[in-house]
Amino acid sequence: MASAKFAHPTPFLVTASPRLEPPPLSCKHIYQHHTSAHTSIPAMSSLYGVIERANKASLLDEYAHLWKLFIEGIDEVVGYVREEDCMKIQWDVKWFHCETVNKKGDEVRRITIVRSNNYLAADGISHIPSPAEACKIAFQKLLAANADKFPAFSLWKVTEEADQEYCPIHLADPGVNVLPLRIPLPLRGVLGVLTVGVHLNVYRVKEEDGKETIDQIWVSHRSKDPNYSYPGMLDQIVAGGADTNDTIDGQLAPCKTLAREAREEAGLTIDHLTRQVFFEEMGDEDGDNKKTMRIHVGTVERASSITFFDLKDESAGDLYNKHLEPGLRFVYDLKITNPSFRPKKMESAIERFEPMGVPQVTESLSSNRWKPNCGLVMLDFMVRHGLVTKHDETRFERIKKDLRRPLCFAFLTELHRITKGW
Repeated sequence: MASAKFAHPTPFLVTASPRLEPPPLSCKHIYQHHTSAHTSIPAMSSLYGVIERANKASLLDEYAHLWKLFIEGIDEVVGYVREEDCMKIQWDVKWFHCETVNKKGDEVRRITIVRSNNYLAADGISHIPSPAEACKIAFQKLLAANADKFPAFSLWKVTEEADQEYCPIHLADPGVNVLPLRIPLPLRGVLGVLTVGVHLNVYRVKEEDGKETIDQIWVSHRSKDPNYSYPGMLDQIVAGGADTNDTIDGQLAPCKTLAREAREEAGLTIDHLTRQVFFEEMGDEDGDNKKTMRIHVGTVERASSITFFDLKDESAGDLYNKHLEPGLRFVYDLKITNPSFRPKKMESAIERFEPMGVPQVTESLSSNRWKPNCGLVMLDFMVRHGLVTKHDETRFERIKKDLRRPLCFAFLTELHRITKGW
């Protein structure tokens, strides 16, 4: 195992961010409009295991031993690095400064992406790199120097540049830089950068004794191809990460992410103004051509949010095993109003879509068949809709609380200010 290489102390100071509170959507707010009436679902063993499977970093006490990642000039934590990985990585001392300091008796471990000691030339003029420029150079050097240490780094090295995937770095102050900050996908989990995404629960109801009862929930079976993460596990039929282009007036817009993912994964179109959802179907022949019919499905509702802090295991696949994932997910619901609706898979990463009854979904959660964060979204849905209650779940109140784990990212405390749209 290669030892980490540390830079000499530099003149700048980066202050650790204080411990932050959970996102503004608390469990009290989310569940206040939902009843907890007893349902006909038979008694079950606790579904709290769904929470544990998606929060393995917290449960293994990883948090206390993590290194905090900063960017010089930005006073908020960008990510978290495991001690094992910090010692394993060969750090470029020109672009990374690692130090351990004592603050009021507490040991603080910091890794800082350096800007002030580096100069770039443009049009014959030298300048200190912007945060985006510094990140781009530092991340590429980190990948190149450690390509043999992490499977995901090795794959990145042989991937065509046009096919290399980047993810946004989410900050509380999006105005710190003209250009958005991005990180190569293989580095995101090694550096423990916050992931932000959307999930859509799609369900159908039936009338029973004058009341609506959830009849079916559409689920996605992920491809069994080992080149994809979490092969063969269950997922929502629409789910994906926020992109740097998913914005309104320069601010993150989860509804834009949802519309893009719905189109790419399930062929659904969402009207941005009305939130109405449509799918296209081939109709009767018109001469030599078949008409394309636009069929209304229902209306999307912004329902909830979840947070988690996972340490991925072998179920994620070899590329991302032992990667950290602190995450925020915006959760949407879609009640199907068209009985003929059947979603169509649009991507190779999806094996098939399937409608499941509530007992099937409950059993699948109990038997660890869901991708961890998708299981959280499904459990949250069942709690909100009274499908899991205090009558049949021994840890009901704990589940409601722990669906929103506290995470130490300033971005999470500023959601209402820095996001737009529904």
